[in-house]
Amino acid sequence: MRVVAAGDAVELFQQFLPDAELIIYPDANHGAHFQYPDRFVTYTKLFLDR
Repeated sequence: MRVVAAGDAVELFQQFLPDAELIIYPDANHGAHFQYPDRFVTYTKLFLDR
């Protein structure tokens, strides 16, 4: 397992998962689906509908 900085992670995602999207939820830490439920559901549905 390797920990990388957020900026480096974005580059790795773009390299290995070219269709991936990064969505940032301010101040959500690991609880984006709890703190931003409407936004989370919206983006999840958009992803699943592709």
